[in-house]
Amino acid sequence: MKQLSTLGRRRQAQRRKLFWNAARLLLGLALLAFFAIAGYESGRSESAHLLERQAQELDDAAAEKLRLMEQLATVEDRLTRLESQLQSLRLDYAANVPPADFKPLLNLLQARVRAGVALERLAFVIEQAGRERDCRPGVETRRLPVRTPITTVLDNAVAFADRRITVSGDGRPARDANGEPLDWFDPGGPVTLRFLTITGELSRAAGRLPLVHSVILDDREWHFQATASREPGFIEITGQSCAYP
Repeated sequence: MKQLSTLGRRRQAQRRKLFWNAARLLLGLALLAFFAIAGYESGRSESAHLLERQAQELDDAAAEKLRLMEQLATVEDRLTRLESQLQSLRLDYAANVPPADFKPLLNLLQARVRAGVALERLAFVIEQAGRERDCRPGVETRRLPVRTPITTVLDNAVAFADRRITVSGDGRPARDANGEPLDWFDPGGPVTLRFLTITGELSRAAGRLPLVHSVILDDREWHFQATASREPGFIEITGQSCAYP
């Protein structure tokens, strides 16, 4: 009986040991399963978060691309309008700004307008400019003494058109080899000629000789040409009367 009791206790101890070994094994397997499931869920959550973030980045990139395309379309539209405005300005400039060759004529027209000549009269004169002139065959020639700041000439005027047009002139004195001023004017320097009509209209021609000038008096236009005379101190002036216009 005593041996049976000892054998039973041994078997009972073995069964308990086997039980605890099985329990530890099951507990280890359970822990492994828990950690595996936890890792899987964590990885899936992280993957889902990463996918969500990438999707948001794609949406942001698409929105930014759309914004840039809208800005590009706006810039292109503005550039098209600016090019159209520039072309319009070029056409307007070409249509309204005269060539450089017309500038002296425009200056002359402005001077005549400031002098009181009506625009209608100027337009009529320009229109008639291409027609053949009706001029008298003879010309009048006068020798004008030119006054300088150091001369004592009192009467330095000549008359045309039956004394209805008076011409006078000034110049700068000529100089000798030592630079001393002489009693007559310098024919190579600038001179100023004044044309005064009997009606009180005064006009001028200035510059270096030869000079040309026109004066309107009644229904006649007098054309003058001034050149240096062979005699020192004088200018040869010729005048011809033509129908006006």
